[in-house]
Amino acid sequence: MRSLLLFAVFCLFLSVIGCRTEALQQSANRLAADDTLWLITNLQDRRATDSLVALHQHPSATYREAVALALASVQDTTALSALYRLLNDTEPRIRKMAAYAIGQTGSTQSAAHLIFAVQKDKAAEVTAVAAEALGKCADSAALQVLAALRYDAPEQAPQRYGQMTGLYRALTWKRLRLPSGDSKALSFLASNYPDSLRIMAANYFARNPDKAYAPITGELLSALTDSHPHVRLNIALALSNSTWAEVQQKLLQIIQKDAAYEVRVAALRAIGSQKNPTPLEPIKEIIGQSLCSTQPSIAVTAAEVVCKKAEKVNIKYFYGIIDSVRNPRARALVMGTVMKFHPSSAQSFVEDLLKKSTDPYEQGFLLKALAEDTKNNQLLAKYLSADSNHPFVRTSALEGLLQIQSRSDFATLPDKDFVRQQITAALGSKDAALIALAAGAIANPANGYAQYLNGDTTLLHQAKQGLPLPRDIETLIEIEKAIAHITGRPAPKAPQLGWNHPIDRKTLASIKQGQEVLIKTTQGDIVFRLLPEQAPGSVVSFVKLVQRGYYNGKTFHRVVPDFVVQGGCPRGDGYGSMDYTLRSEFAPLHYHAGAVGLASAGKDTESCQWFISHIPTPHLDGRYTIFAEVKSGMKTVHKLDVGDKMLKVVLQ
Repeated sequence: MRSLLLFAVFCLFLSVIGCRTEALQQSANRLAADDTLWLITNLQDRRATDSLVALHQHPSATYREAVALALASVQDTTALSALYRLLNDTEPRIRKMAAYAIGQTGSTQSAAHLIFAVQKDKAAEVTAVAAEALGKCADSAALQVLAALRYDAPEQAPQRYGQMTGLYRALTWKRLRLPSGDSKALSFLASNYPDSLRIMAANYFARNPDKAYAPITGELLSALTDSHPHVRLNIALALSNSTWAEVQQKLLQIIQKDAAYEVRVAALRAIGSQKNPTPLEPIKEIIGQSLCSTQPSIAVTAAEVVCKKAEKVNIKYFYGIIDSVRNPRARALVMGTVMKFHPSSAQSFVEDLLKKSTDPYEQGFLLKALAEDTKNNQLLAKYLSADSNHPFVRTSALEGLLQIQSRSDFATLPDKDFVRQQITAALGSKDAALIALAAGAIANPANGYAQYLNGDTTLLHQAKQGLPLPRDIETLIEIEKAIAHITGRPAPKAPQLGWNHPIDRKTLASIKQGQEVLIKTTQGDIVFRLLPEQAPGSVVSFVKLVQRGYYNGKTFHRVVPDFVVQGGCPRGDGYGSMDYTLRSEFAPLHYHAGAVGLASAGKDTESCQWFISHIPTPHLDGRYTIFAEVKSGMKTVHKLDVGDKMLKVVLQ
């Protein structure tokens, strides 16, 4: 079998040499202009592990490096032996890429090889990447080695950053954490260290799920005055559960005075945490001021605080200032909370807003507000069944019914069977979003659908048969989970899609590394810089869609404060896709503020939707393709809210 694969590689190599054109020879893009790099790019796209491994000892360092990078996207553990050899290559850049590719597999069996590289390699850049990879592949013993490393010399900045990133990867990839790792991260918060190191250390504390930091609260409190906003915001999140009065006072000061809106958002989120001890009553005016902010992320996050912490008495204060709340999503969130405590007072107000609104996104927000009163299930069903409604309105109506179903008192509701009927009827809607939402609810054991459906999976199988693939792969995944639950089987692995969208070489050849794209939005202009050598298939797909005007008029349907803004969905609700899927493409890049990634439902399911990160989001690194970065226009990015549009997207 291997000999046949090698022969296929050789034949493909001869064919691509024979079809080189004048245009490709003049291309500024190395992957399209060089026949061997183009071969490696194709093998990566086809997930041809054996064929890539056959090239890993190529005499050219350029091609050995390209093979290692390709294997980082393939993520096949059968290639580890070849990667171990590349980890001992004479060229540091190849050892660095091999370390990255090994880390991408997440295989604990690689820990010993990475430890050797960390301890013995003389090149700082290799050691740094190997330390990060070690965190991705760590078991408890390997993590102890990683945490114990000492890089005290001033010139060892790359190694320190690699070590801290490795500790972060162990926490987020492997759920592994040691007290010695906490101590190391705490030491890296010192002001004499570079911004990048302090930000990564702060992310480490923010991402720890238990946030039990009582012994080191004082040290973390000091970091709330750090000079860099991305340190302050992560430390604010890390301290969200603290009972110290000094911490709560500092968080409130940040909400009112911090110059960086992202930090104010983080402090609001910390105050709104379920475990945060600060009650809403004494701070309602501070939250109210944020609720009336013109900055969408601040207003929405303040509204989320109200949703989580409001009670029957103090919600009246927020109802009293509702006319000053200009953000539609924030207003709907507050009105949903009013509906929860005072439905008779709020019903007519929300219905009136709904009738007057011509914005499908505002309509969707208001429908979910109405779902706080279970008596509105008939109204939600009406909006759900109207095929003429915008997809976002219909998905919001179903989400409202699911909201009712998730109530702790659902079993006692007189209309519970009607709600369940609407949810199961959505399976026959032929609408991918509604089917996915309904199947997701059925797959949840807490909802009791195994008993309600009497073990009958007919509706699920019928919905599955009508799905156009690969476009609706996300919906198929939800259906398979639901079928498994109803039949009492373990949840299946996500279906593997075959290779279905080859990279167009001619288009790739026309795209320069750093090619710029202008996105004119309703809030201003954004300029992307494309990265075709790191994500060739993703960039080619994006460029082709731009060239045909696909993105013109598309909305930003998802905005998560202090996280991402996402758009490009053909439906406008996040459930749309193309009739093809792309391969995930991973390179040693990081989700800094302004990184542009492709949305996916799992590995190798990317398509037309993309997102821009508001702030550094390192938990996305190596899991979502980065195909571009914002060159200019981050102020515009921070202004974008759900429903804003891409007026025009053009290549520069």
